[in-house]
Amino acid sequence: MIGFGQDRYIDEGDGTVFDSLTGLMWTKNANLGGQMVWSNAVSYCEGLNVGGYADWRLPSMIQDGGVAELDTLGRVGGLYSGAWEGFEGSPFDGIEPECYWSCVEVVEDSNMVWVVRMENVGLYCSVKSNPYFVWAVRTVLPGDMLALSLGRLQEVCLWGFKGDLWIWGGICGIICAVCFFARS
Repeated sequence: MIGFGQDRYIDEGDGTVFDSLTGLMWTKNANLGGQMVWSNAVSYCEGLNVGGYADWRLPSMIQDGGVAELDTLGRVGGLYSGAWEGFEGSPFDGIEPECYWSCVEVVEDSNMVWVVRMENVGLYCSVKSNPYFVWAVRTVLPGDMLALSLGRLQEVCLWGFKGDLWIWGGICGIICAVCFFARS
């Protein structure tokens, strides 16, 4: 099972971090835009371009019919119900122990939105006019997964021809493989 830290959170080297447990991509800097009111946070994410991606958004959370995203960060197993493990050893920068906006409005009151306090991943609701931090997320699409995988392979793999054999060797994470293919 993939654990915490570098096995779970993969720094893509372009200002993004891939969460291998949830399949989500986060901005590496959890404090790119500082604090802002909710409507500005929505617009900020929509206009964001990080790592060559322009489909950033505010994250969802399990409350009021949302999908667990913001509330899975720092939790064991990438589950909103997982025990709190914090962010020590993760590749993220700028994490504030304060509240971060989600995109999930409170069902009973459309002037309120669910927020997560990153100090302990506590779930709260707040009025939209309060200034909170923004941590943008995007859903990784199948084509992105191929590009991410090929990018990692390209960085760590060697190809070559030796005698009558093609040699490919690679180290990807903790996986190490050397394959020999007979020359046709």
